[in-house]
Amino acid sequence: MTSINSLTYAGNTFMNNQKMHKKTIIEGGCHCGNIHYRYTVDQPLKNLSIRVCSCSFCTKQGAVYTSDPGGKLRVSIKEAEHIQKYQFSSKLVDFIFCSICGVMPLSMSEIDGNTFALINIKTAKNTDLLGFPAQTIAFSKETTEESIRRRKSKWIPEVEGI
Repeated sequence: MTSINSLTYAGNTFMNNQKMHKKTIIEGGCHCGNIHYRYTVDQPLKNLSIRVCSCSFCTKQGAVYTSDPGGKLRVSIKEAEHIQKYQFSSKLVDFIFCSICGVMPLSMSEIDGNTFALINIKTAKNTDLLGFPAQTIAFSKETTEESIRRRKSKWIPEVEGI
């Protein structure tokens, strides 16, 4: 709704000359469309944390991740029998693959009965994300407790559909 005190310009809403950010929505999934996600976050795209994990698995996958503890992730699966989960090392994370096309669009971790997730932005429809600088991070020296704390504080805490 537009009033005298609000104005929309270039996709941004301004109220009384102060910028009010709209929700950022990122959609994506696997190559064949069996896995689809919709990630909603209450901050502008440019403020999202973009990370590259330096472990051997993520390096071989070429995955680039983002998550936000204020975000919400909705996952849709067409054919559940074609979902594959892979774990290694600490077995704290499920890397979610489509067995039809082989793409890994997201990773999840069950902690204290709650599902936390992050998305592989290389599977997003919005390729603008790939233009943002990514921070390379090494998690190999983390203890299990540190790893769990990090996921609880940085990963997407609201995950639906999977």
